[in-house]
Amino acid sequence: MQTYQVQEFAARAGVTVRTLRYYDQMGLLTPVRDDHSNHRHYQDDDLLRLQQILTLKALGFSLAEIKNLLDSPSYDIRRALRAQQAVIDAQIERLQRAAQALEETLALIGTTQGLDWTHVTTLIRIVSAKGKDDKDEWLRRYFSDEQLEQLSARAVPPETIRAGEQAWMDLIAAFRAVRDRAPGDPAVQALAAQMAGLIAQFTGGDPALRASLEAMYADPEQIPAHYRLADADLYRLMDAAFRIYEQTNQDGSAAS
Repeated sequence: MQTYQVQEFAARAGVTVRTLRYYDQMGLLTPVRDDHSNHRHYQDDDLLRLQQILTLKALGFSLAEIKNLLDSPSYDIRRALRAQQAVIDAQIERLQRAAQALEETLALIGTTQGLDWTHVTTLIRIVSAKGKDDKDEWLRRYFSDEQLEQLSARAVPPETIRAGEQAWMDLIAAFRAVRDRAPGDPAVQALAAQMAGLIAQFTGGDPALRASLEAMYADPEQIPAHYRLADADLYRLMDAAFRIYEQTNQDGSAAS
């Protein structure tokens, strides 16, 4: 069977080496390690799996969903595709309504009838609804309806919310200052410990809520632009650092 070094495989597949390493960390696409040379290499079967990953990603699936889809024999791919099709159909319907409102508005401009502002307000409502629906669709990729209701029902004082938001912004700024270091670097791990505290504060110790949050931030490219506090590479550093921190603490707890 044909084998490929990491750089060769990346060039052949049309992806970056960094992407391959991230997929390896996620457990999505793991290369084989040569016992003699200790080098990693990919095989032809890996090219097929990568093609499946990229295809599902283009269809709008998150990396966490793709991992479940490819690894779990009980995962229903037809059900997942139908759900994704429903999301796309809803987006198409909204765009068609917006296009119709635009066409009618343009037709009225310059006529003796004049511009009917009801068309403009209709268009505004369509666009505003799209933003809200997109937010809901994005969150529902990771959180169940029950979890979203649980979060919205929290009676959190505004000053506590502002303090939490500021804490996350400060933490991300600190990660940005060490972005050139490895995830296991002591300075990065110190920030990962702070991150663990903020996650615990947000989830309230709920393991299911925590799993949903981790899945969301493990797939940074799916986060809408207006929700991103950092670029995708920085999110990946934070995710990798947090995973190392968690593993280290689990191993330490088991040893004690």
